[in-house]
Amino acid sequence: MPPGTEAELPAGKYRLITSVRLPSGAQLGRRTDFTLAPDEPTELAVSFRKASPNDLLQRLPLPDPGFSFRGPALLCWIDPGAEPTEHLLNELKAFGEFPCPIHFICRQPKAAFGPGITPHPWEEYAAALAAGDFDLYYGEARLTADWDLGSLLEPGGRLNYGHWSNPDTSRLLAELAGAQDRTAAMRALCVHLKDQAPILPVCFKSTSVLTQAKVVEGLAPTAAEPFYALGQCAIHLKEDGGAAPAEPPGS
Repeated sequence: MPPGTEAELPAGKYRLITSVRLPSGAQLGRRTDFTLAPDEPTELAVSFRKASPNDLLQRLPLPDPGFSFRGPALLCWIDPGAEPTEHLLNELKAFGEFPCPIHFICRQPKAAFGPGITPHPWEEYAAALAAGDFDLYYGEARLTADWDLGSLLEPGGRLNYGHWSNPDTSRLLAELAGAQDRTAAMRALCVHLKDQAPILPVCFKSTSVLTQAKVVEGLAPTAAEPFYALGQCAIHLKEDGGAAPAEPPGS
């Protein structure tokens, strides 16, 4: 309650408890017992105990982290799902770029990834992909300049590690490749993929190219090729005090 707040309470005996949470998770509490008499106003000052420097620091023996490092580093022992861990991760995210490496040590590694999901070193991860030895895998895929999903979804696609095969998917991919109205074809494909869910996009990053305003028209950068279709672009150069469109590159 803010200072000066009034509350109507029946007569009786009361106990007011205030606490300050310490970094260790312990509570530094103060208890105040008081009695309210009938029809007699009582004013009570709410106060908190002040923590000493020894209360704010905790010295614990550190277990072997299982790896070595050089120079200053921040070691974080985390417990997935625990409130202190959530606070720590949120504060690190809000801090932004950190001046030294951060190493996270998890007490229960499997719990961090959920039941039945196991992290693997890169060599084991790549071998499991190649052998199809997985139920679900998390990875990064960069689309080609024409945004073709065939490598992920077509039988024999180089990124189709799960050997996904669906005739409707193949048909929609083929229709998209030759469509005049690519927007409608892409929409139909996305509706189908949302229903079938052979892949689950968790994020998408595009690539941009910065140019001077009104100088380049028609540039369509992609993650795989920032200057995709540059030959079809119009580049406007200033000549003799006026703007004149230049010939497309390569013409």
